[in-house]
Amino acid sequence: MNITGHNSYQGCRFCNIEVVYSQKYHHIYFPPKSNCVNKDHSYWIRYTDEIEAATTNREKEMLIRKYGIKGKSILLELSSIKFPNSFPIDIMHLFFENIAPQMFKLWSAHFFKDDDFNATPYIIPKSSWDIINILMQNNKKKMPLAFGRPPRNILKHNAGYKAEEWANWITLYSVPLIKSFLPDKYVKGWNEFVTAVHLCMQASITYDDKKIIEKKLSNFYKHIVRDYAKVDNKDQLSIFLISFHYLLHVAESIENFGPCRGYWQFPIERMCGMLILLVKSQLHPYANL
Repeated sequence: MNITGHNSYQGCRFCNIEVVYSQKYHHIYFPPKSNCVNKDHSYWIRYTDEIEAATTNREKEMLIRKYGIKGKSILLELSSIKFPNSFPIDIMHLFFENIAPQMFKLWSAHFFKDDDFNATPYIIPKSSWDIINILMQNNKKKMPLAFGRPPRNILKHNAGYKAEEWANWITLYSVPLIKSFLPDKYVKGWNEFVTAVHLCMQASITYDDKKIIEKKLSNFYKHIVRDYAKVDNKDQLSIFLISFHYLLHVAESIENFGPCRGYWQFPIERMCGMLILLVKSQLHPYANL
């Protein structure tokens, strides 16, 4: 797409949400905004042409920062490609490698750099995580093979969790395991996300399913804003990562492209894993492959 990336001032490729730069953390965040305008193909063509027509490097750099587009993508040559709708959201990376790990960090007091922000009602203490891990270990032998790889100790191995493990954590284990250790409103809020994930993983998604997914993800996002972003009158801006904002665009991708299984990145990730094993030369990896 030839864009500036998710952590730029125009980080969302689907809408014009305004960002906030934190001087404290030197990072860009995406707090909620009610009147975001979606970008379309004509937007992309108009601003790409403007960037290409810039007469000085300074002018070009200003336009790139303003629009979040580095220049004309070669894919614009294809009449079948419409920016940005031809680039749907991959739930493997969004749900399983971003939202799930970030929520775990919130619950385990590892999300915020400021320890004062980590002292919140939704923290599950280490002693409770130890109980959760014992429950997971004790039930390994009873788990059907269809569940895939048996769960590892999440407190100890979460940094090394694969997307499939996070998917299983979300859909199979999380709600029954955390419901005894979190206040009800946090369990109910999380369950909104879990329900949406279950529907997104279906091989077939009806229009009614899509509407439920949209509603559930919107409810979960509002839950994050209401119950996580402001606790004890502390305005925790740094919770508003681009990944939470992208939840609001998942239903659009489903409406444009159908079930998430048709374009999630599991197949290519598995292929990359197979190819890496074939590389024997660190000096000339591509030639060796």
